[in-house]
Amino acid sequence: MLLQGTSGTSVMAFEIHRGYVSAFEKAVGRYAGSPSFSLNDPLVVYYSPSPTGGLPLDVGDYVAVAVKRALVPNAQYVALAYRKIWAGESAHALNAWWPASCAVIGTMMFGFWSTEGIKHVGNLVPLLSFGSIGAFGIVRLISMRSARRALDALESPLDARARKA
Repeated sequence: MLLQGTSGTSVMAFEIHRGYVSAFEKAVGRYAGSPSFSLNDPLVVYYSPSPTGGLPLDVGDYVAVAVKRALVPNAQYVALAYRKIWAGESAHALNAWWPASCAVIGTMMFGFWSTEGIKHVGNLVPLLSFGSIGAFGIVRLISMRSARRALDALESPLDARARKA
């Protein structure tokens, strides 16, 4: 299922996948120690950047996951948010600390370099680098928020059964 974020731009587009968590890995691609998990068969790998190596999911959980295509080698998708459907829980963002730290550090350093002014061409490179890191963090946090809202709007199978009865 392909959904658009609340802003309606293609930057916010994500997919929602449902299934049973079937496997965990501690390393994906070049990011050793970062967790990944798979849903169903054939296995689809969902990656979530984190140095902790753990996820709040268990094998056998029936979940809905909001994902975007990954640029990480050996991972097909980056997981933005998840919701344990059978448990009736609300949606949670996965590892929001990474985009939050990118947003804070990137915008802070962008502000520092912009106060220096562009007196030299050498100042332009860090200004653009930190600006793009900050923009990445902000866009990813907005995507995670939109993904959580979309997952919360999903109806639990238990709710559907109760309404039919």
